[in-house]
Amino acid sequence: MLKSFFKHLRRPTSTRPPTSTKVATGWATSLAADMVSHLPLELHMMLLEYLEPDDVTAGLNVCHSWRHIWLSDQIWPGLASRWFPGLSDHIRTTSGGKGMGEHFRRHLHNYCWRVAGRFASALHHGMLLQDDRFFELSKGVPAVQGGIHSYQGPLDLGPDEGFPRFMMYNHERIAWWPEAYGLPYFAVVDNLRTRERRAYVFPDNQGEKLGYKTAMSDKLLLMGRDRLLHAWHFEQDRLQSVEIPETFKRCVVEGDNVLLVSIYANIYLWRFGHPLRHVDMHDFPCYIPGPVIIADVPQFPPSTNHVGAHRVALRLEESGLLLDFFIHPTAPDVFFVVTYRKQQIIYHSDGHFTVREAQLVVHEYAHDRVIASYSLGKSADLGNHVLSGRTLGNRDHLRWEKCDSFGGYSLLAAYGTCRSWPVGDPLDSDGSLDRTEFSETDTMPPTAHLSVCFNIYTKSFNILCHHRQDNIGAIAAYHVWNGRLATSYVNGVSRTIVSVNDCVDSRHHPTPDRIPPRYTTTTRHGDHHIITRRHRNIDRELTSTTCSLQTRKLLSTVDFELDASRRYASQRQSISPQPHGVQRLLGDDDFLVYVDDQAYTVWSFSNKMTTQLRRR
Repeated sequence: MLKSFFKHLRRPTSTRPPTSTKVATGWATSLAADMVSHLPLELHMMLLEYLEPDDVTAGLNVCHSWRHIWLSDQIWPGLASRWFPGLSDHIRTTSGGKGMGEHFRRHLHNYCWRVAGRFASALHHGMLLQDDRFFELSKGVPAVQGGIHSYQGPLDLGPDEGFPRFMMYNHERIAWWPEAYGLPYFAVVDNLRTRERRAYVFPDNQGEKLGYKTAMSDKLLLMGRDRLLHAWHFEQDRLQSVEIPETFKRCVVEGDNVLLVSIYANIYLWRFGHPLRHVDMHDFPCYIPGPVIIADVPQFPPSTNHVGAHRVALRLEESGLLLDFFIHPTAPDVFFVVTYRKQQIIYHSDGHFTVREAQLVVHEYAHDRVIASYSLGKSADLGNHVLSGRTLGNRDHLRWEKCDSFGGYSLLAAYGTCRSWPVGDPLDSDGSLDRTEFSETDTMPPTAHLSVCFNIYTKSFNILCHHRQDNIGAIAAYHVWNGRLATSYVNGVSRTIVSVNDCVDSRHHPTPDRIPPRYTTTTRHGDHHIITRRHRNIDRELTSTTCSLQTRKLLSTVDFELDASRRYASQRQSISPQPHGVQRLLGDDDFLVYVDDQAYTVWSFSNKMTTQLRRR
């Protein structure tokens, strides 16, 4: 009965009873709400065991008493641990112990909108300088510190020089550069929420267009070359520079904390406004410092674009060990070193050979030492099978990216076509494997994407396996967030974003006859920028009765589809995409960003994009 009641609460407005029955319906709703409010706390906990995130989100909006009970410290941590391992620790760390239940409610709300594709607004836009009418150029950064206040003069790019290229996305900001080469000296950062634009040029560059390494967090933009690093603070609108004792190969930033890796794999830590600090790596059990180079990019069919060479790991030249680094988001003195040694076959002179198993290890550094190391291969059944050459072959890719907002990182990506791919829950004590099987009668095995994830709060690995069917079009890019895989497909001028749930999680709640919704956009009257309406496209030729068995299995894992075609973008907002331009998918809880060469589409799930320019 209560489950039916929650379904009524979640029912769309268009399907609710007519006006003549609204009074009776409201009375019944109030009665049910009052009954639940007077249940003992233990029965609330028992009731919540049968509810899903959408049900709880609806229940929190019923009345104050429900919200007070369900967001109490006795209940919300259990819900967080059940659906979002690591979230309760993250909330306790970031909130300072105040309003933790409300933090959980906001996260739950954003999660439900994000996984359902219910965007609040959208934007089609192009990377433009002089002709841009959406963003306003800020003059907050002094010109002597690299701030750009005008596009005229030496930055007036000629017809052969101007070729906008996407750089990065982080926390509602899109960074791109106007030049035609990969490492810029002139960077543009657009804030999607405030519609402010900041433009930066490397100080004292003397007109040199040699390019600089870049990185960006929610607080800093980094541009550096050789031993010099410049950092601009978004909130303070000021520049600070630091010189490293040796040339750096990689810079990683989290908040206002920076980690630099030198060409000899030495590590330096720096915080904005503080002195540089060297980390002695010689006593590390992680690796022996030595010359490092950028690791080779694996050749993923049909192209490397959907994997992206933008976050390739480092490789020690002598040992071949792959390295990557990331900083703890809330503890500035803690960072992690990821080491990955691929499976090797060593041949001996007597004709025999030895197989050296692959190893993926995360080392946690704090208080000037490695305090713990976490290995995926601890479970001989799960870890070794996932990392085996038979499973990954040469299609693996070490490259960390955040995969949720509460301490989750996707460390290793693999891509291929197979009939059976190993998946399982590393949290199980026996490390048992599960498999997604497809019948031999299926004409084409699905494309599988494997993600090895690690959570810094639970200190555990998680294996995500997503299956796709590639008859929609060519794969252009992918993005993992909240256990979902968003993939962009290109078919002529058509652009489609498909969100797919983990195939293991989908089997817990099978819906074989469900046809996933497809959302498109339309313009809002009087506004040629922000698109606020969404339409559910139910005119689909695909139905459960006409699909093959394999297609029905794959459809059961699809959350939604987004139409990314730019039919509503004005000429100034959109630049015609090149046939082989760079395509990327990125995002977080608030935004999903699809970059299509010199243009991009943004979907906002928290309605943070403003329609008004911020005036100074």
